[in-house]
Amino acid sequence: MGCLGHAREAPERLDRLDLALVLAISSLTLAFYLWFLTRKPLVYGIDGPYYLIQVRAIERTGGLKYGDPPLAFYVFYALSVLLGGDRTLGVKLGTALSAALLVPPAYRLLRLEFGRREAPAVGALAMAFSPHLLRLSCDFLKNLMGTTFLMASLCLFALSARRGSVKLALASSAFLLLSGLTHSLAFAVALGLTVLYGTVKA
Repeated sequence: MGCLGHAREAPERLDRLDLALVLAISSLTLAFYLWFLTRKPLVYGIDGPYYLIQVRAIERTGGLKYGDPPLAFYVFYALSVLLGGDRTLGVKLGTALSAALLVPPAYRLLRLEFGRREAPAVGALAMAFSPHLLRLSCDFLKNLMGTTFLMASLCLFALSARRGSVKLALASSAFLLLSGLTHSLAFAVALGLTVLYGTVKA
């Protein structure tokens, strides 16, 4: 059997080959979404200008113009500051990073459940380049960032259930809170999946 499938039991920790796969898939995802989102100078989708308005409001007043879970907008604002005040590029970079950061928790969760490397590698790639994620990256940017926190929360919850770790459970709860500060639907889905996973594994 090839090196990608030699381990049938879920490992306690990811080894160097796992980390190399995660880094490669994450880097490929980041590069693809940066290319995809920066092909045109404008933001995409019906809601694209809404994100720019919110970031501009933070820049000018320190707060949002419209009531909404705030975290994504402040992340976009922080990135725009780092990029010299380019709000559009800040939003696009934040979106691309959100897509790329989905890969590590998705890979770890699948590795935990399947034990072998084929499933998490293929699953992470399929998720990263799925038409659904592409759709989120064009319009539903808060949903995408919230999904990243959702995946991290679910992964940490699964690890905490497997190891009986209070620290991991607290970390899972922290990411659950971050998903709620990003998008209410992402929070609801994260909470529902956590409860479902805990029920199935009980």
